[in-house]
Amino acid sequence: MGKKGKRGKRGKAVDSDDETEGQIPAQVQVDESDNESEEADGKILSDDPGPFFSEGLELIQERRAESHMKGLNILRSTLARLSCSEAVDDAREELFMCLLNSVKRGKEKESTEASEVLSMCVLALGPEEEALFSQISPVLEEVALKGKKPGIRAAALRALTFACFISTMEHSHTWHVFDLLYGIIATAGTKLKMVGDEQILEAACDSFGLLASTIQRSYFAGSNFEKTISRLGPLLTHGTPAVRTAAGQTLAMVFEINQSLEHGSTSRKPSGDRHRGFSVHSQADESDETDEARAELLAELSNVMSEEEVIEAVETLAGEYDRSKGKQERKEQRSVFRDIVSTISRGEAPETTLTIRNEDLTFDSWAHILQLNSIRRVLGGGFQFHFRNNRLVRSIFGLGEAPVEDGDDRLSKLEKRLFLSENSAAKKEKSKERNKDRRNKHNAKNQFMTCD
Repeated sequence: MGKKGKRGKRGKAVDSDDETEGQIPAQVQVDESDNESEEADGKILSDDPGPFFSEGLELIQERRAESHMKGLNILRSTLARLSCSEAVDDAREELFMCLLNSVKRGKEKESTEASEVLSMCVLALGPEEEALFSQISPVLEEVALKGKKPGIRAAALRALTFACFISTMEHSHTWHVFDLLYGIIATAGTKLKMVGDEQILEAACDSFGLLASTIQRSYFAGSNFEKTISRLGPLLTHGTPAVRTAAGQTLAMVFEINQSLEHGSTSRKPSGDRHRGFSVHSQADESDETDEARAELLAELSNVMSEEEVIEAVETLAGEYDRSKGKQERKEQRSVFRDIVSTISRGEAPETTLTIRNEDLTFDSWAHILQLNSIRRVLGGGFQFHFRNNRLVRSIFGLGEAPVEDGDDRLSKLEKRLFLSENSAAKKEKSKERNKDRRNKHNAKNQFMTCD
């Protein structure tokens, strides 16, 4: 990950039509319109999160579901656009109790919203929160495995993995979540039968990639590499585009890691400053009971893919012209899988460039791209604010301190439109003054023609 990196042929700008949900295109100018809407609604008019945070917390403690949703929306807006670490820390006991209660007992909309707000609170508190993870993970895991709706399960699974990514470095915690994700992906063809299970598979693939981006690279060598791609590979043939994309991007990262090992980069650490330096399944290998369970799991896998079959599958998806699929779906699929094929087939690194105000950011590894996708999903409309002001977010990608802003950069998009655009009142007034000056100079120059 670097700033203002050289843009190769794969870093060129792309049409907005090529964007897909949860995937960052090659170059993006991050929009500030979401920030404007909140300011225009009068929700966020101060740098002090206290009043807004207190209002949201009071509402989620009421009994009515309508109050819970209103409170969750206020908390989401506040956490997205302000620095709330102190507010979250001060109210952590009642805050997380209420959020977990909504995740577990709320209807689908409330439960998924609560999972997303919980992830934002975890990000606000930052790392080294082992006790917090021990408190929230049992509830999130239970909902992820036994929730009544696929959407509820998927949101809880994402929140569980994101909390593991941010809050804890405890090996047993990471191994447990990683193994849970492994199991969901491996048994996709046998245990996921409900309508809407594609949401769970997409979440599992995204979450697997996020957590895998932090572990020691040497894990993805030899038999572990083969097992991983054999379990993710069949999802490339899934009927849902989002599942194919999530599986393809995670596979690209696994191939990228394996290729770096084959080229002798065995000492290379995972992306970011924080990583899990252990073999995820080493603890499980010591247990005979776990070995039996794993043997049963492998016996259930009727559809596994070799490395050659995975490469063939992604190449097919990158050039597919299946008329049974819509034109837009085919276009998005080809756009996404071109970069995946470049890594899996040719060993080329991806390159994604974001422009946020006066800062150009280049992401040149799949690990960083998957982390970027996950953080962007959590932050939503607050993505730009946190990328410029949240030290933890910047440290994950090695960005250092945010660049100093000049006067124009401190203006919001609404203010730029009011004061700097060609149709603004200020520009029109300036244009009038300039035309007036030109007329006066012209008249003064030709004044002798009117003299007697």
